[in-house]
Amino acid sequence: MNKYFSENYFQAREKFRKSTAKLKKSNYHIIDDLTIDVAESHPKKKEKLLIIISGTHGVEGYVGSAFQLFFIDKYLSKIKDKYGILLIHSLNPYGFKNNRRYNENNVDLNRNNNKDFSKINYFFNKNKLFKEENIFNIKRAFLSDNFERIRYNLLLYKLILKHGISKTIQLIGHGQNKYPKGLCYSGKNKEKSILFLDKKIKEITKDYKETILIDVHTGAAKKYNLDIFTANKLNEIKIDVPFKSTNTKKKGTDHIGGIENSLFENSKSKKNIHFTLEFGTINKYSTVISLNYLSYLLFKENQITNFGPFEKIPKIRQKMKKAYFPENKKFKENMLKKTKDFLERIINYQ
Repeated sequence: MNKYFSENYFQAREKFRKSTAKLKKSNYHIIDDLTIDVAESHPKKKEKLLIIISGTHGVEGYVGSAFQLFFIDKYLSKIKDKYGILLIHSLNPYGFKNNRRYNENNVDLNRNNNKDFSKINYFFNKNKLFKEENIFNIKRAFLSDNFERIRYNLLLYKLILKHGISKTIQLIGHGQNKYPKGLCYSGKNKEKSILFLDKKIKEITKDYKETILIDVHTGAAKKYNLDIFTANKLNEIKIDVPFKSTNTKKKGTDHIGGIENSLFENSKSKKNIHFTLEFGTINKYSTVISLNYLSYLLFKENQITNFGPFEKIPKIRQKMKKAYFPENKKFKENMLKKTKDFLERIINYQ
């Protein structure tokens, strides 16, 4: 079991490279000695293409990498004559290495895939939520945990009372491109990782009739559970998996800048299916409790990283790793069990 899991980015990358030795491989340099690693395999008859991405949110790459290694070990040889395979290891290698969710430019890659970055703040402007913008833009060093937690909760409760839980969740997670050192920064242009992904999908899908993209995440689902989301409409998917559609088509409330945009905007396949997998890591009873814990942790980590005190960075980064990758036997066993069940359904899809 432990052979699938790694202690750090470099170990995960080495395991991935060794496990894909017989496949066509390449890597894409991002910064310093950090790379996105790619492995691919193509059957003689190109019908279906399966794309699996890990590490979109950096620190979530521990589980994403394990997912890919498990797939390679248990399923690759069984389906390589039926499916084309594209494995993208650590889309955000800087975040993976440094136990951050954001990349080397403090950008959330899952909010960076936009054609028009001027639309990012539509939701906030419409609802006048920038009056509470200091939740994104605290330009000072992190103070005591007690003070910051109380302050954060007061801001959060104020938002909930004024706008409701749904809009508040969108406010925090929707993405913003006003504050480069703030939370959930989408950037103002596509990052290197996203440009790479767009180009790769455009090139590799041209001969395939159908493409399935799986983007592996961890965090807010109930602990030991797997939540499956899709940006497709409900009637577009015939695969027997318990998914939830995020395709609401309500302007300003849908997911802006997600990885799925690379698929839908660049794929040459006639049919395209997207799944985001969310392995729960925090609370086994409530996603709301998990979201509250993780949102405060992200706020704290981002503030310390950008404004200090900088000597606290190693400790907060370890907390990030623990939050998104519980290194205990029960979590690992459950994660692999859920992975097996999901992959069985995918490979048996006709």
